[in-house]
Parts: sequence; C-alpha cells; structure tokens
Amino acid sequence: MFFVLSKALNFLLVPLNWVLPWFWLAWRAKTPVARRRWLGLGMGLLYLLSLRGPINQLMLWWELPPTPFASVPAGRYAVAVVLSGATIDRKSPHDRLYYHRSADRMLYAIRLYQEGKVGKILVSGVEHSHVLSAPDTAKVRSMAETGLMCAVPPAHLVVEPHSLNTYQNAVNSAQLLRRDFPGQPCLVVSSAFHLRRALLPNLEALQAWQVLVKEWVGYLMYKVQGYL
Repeated sequence: MFFVLSKALNFLLVPLNWVLPWFWLAWRAKTPVARRRWLGLGMGLLYLLSLRGPINQLMLWWELPPTPFASVPAGRYAVAVVLSGATIDRKSPHDRLYYHRSADRMLYAIRLYQEGKVGKILVSGVEHSHVLSAPDTAKVRSMAETGLMCAVPPAHLVVEPHSLNTYQNAVNSAQLLRRDFPGQPCLVVSSAFHLRRALLPNLEALQAWQVLVKEWVGYLMYKVQGYL
C-alpha cells in the first residue's frame, strides 16, 4: 500500500502540474481583470520554477557533501553498495541497459573497485524491461551489467534483485551483507543531483524541482512509516 501511494504521488510532484491550476482559473475567469491576474500568477510561478539558481541552492542545501576519492583508503571496504534507480525502463531495443543522469553511481563504484578500495560491488534492485510485443515476457536487467562491460569479474558483482524503493534497498541489502559479509565494512554509493548554477529559465530546473520535492516527500513518508 505504501509503495502504491508513493508512486501515485508522482503526479503531484511534477512542477508543471503546480502551474496548470492557475491557467485553468484564468480560462474560467469571468472578467478580463481576473483572467489577467490568474494568468500572471501562473506565468510568474512558471518563470520562478524555471530559474536554475534557486533550485540549485536548495539542492546544495539538501544534499550531503560528496566524499573525495582520495579520502577512501585502499582495501578499507569489503563491498560497495550501489542503489538502483539510475536506469530508464521500457525503452527499446531491449538488449541493453539505458541510464539517465544518475549513471555516475555505478561508474564511481566501478572506479572504487578498480582502485582497490572496495572488494566487491553489490547492486541493490533491478530494472524490468518489458517487451511491448510480448507483455508476458520480462527481462530482468541490472546495473551490474555495466560492471561486466568494465571488466569487473562476475564473482565480484553481487545483485540483490528484490528492492523496489530506497527503504527496500536498505533492508534487503542489510540482510545480504549480514549473511555474506558479516562484520565487514561496506560503502554506500549513490549520486547527487548537482546542476550548474545559471540565471536563465531552463527545463532542467523544472526537472530538478521534481527530483528535490520527491526526495522531501519520500523522506517525510519514511518518517511517518517509522523507517527513519
């Protein structure tokens, strides 16, 4: 139920949906003055949401500071835990994995492995790519495929295939770590949504608002559920 509710909220987290009610009020307005007022409010909100500067500052305030690679000692961690959610589902052709801007989380885990700072890579969660012509057929894909392409031995790639959200990532990965890496240190690898600061309106600013508000709502939901 919690998972379904969290996904249903995605519609309300799209910034353009915050603007549409003002335009609808302008369309339904009875007088030219009211129409101009609602239209002005809608355009003003759209302009503010399109500015990259304010959302960049909020992002920087919300995000944890990145850890420099040089500060991670060699041989310190038995495993790097990479959270899924960096790929694009339902895109064809289905013989490959598609990433969006969060691909850095897997690439940086691979770098840590290649530099001898982690012994193995654990990918928590998978992506399901459904073939449109055969909806009953699903290919379970994982970011671990990228590790194979970067010459990481299969024995050093572990896939936890059951997680559907961040909370399940944490619970299922913890169970696997206690079973296969008892008492050994691990390193969690995820990505920050930094964008270069700019003064002009930009579509990426609207996308960043959606990412940030989704994180706020998810954090609040986890608080309510007692996960945090």
